[in-house]
Amino acid sequence: MELAEVKPKLVLAMGAIAVESLTGSRAAVLSRRGHVETGRGGEPVLITLHPSYLLRLPDPHL
Repeated sequence: MELAEVKPKLVLAMGAIAVESLTGSRAAVLSRRGHVETGRGGEPVLITLHPSYLLRLPDPHL
């Protein structure tokens, strides 16, 4: 795995697919956003939303 070779100090997981791949958990991303969890390889994983999520939100000004 690339993470084992790179040995990052922190991995940013952007979106549910990345979060599940890195942590193995399918728990809701919104409730985990902003928290650091331990990845499958022991690396710290910071969980956040995928940027495309913001593009799908309805515009409150319309």
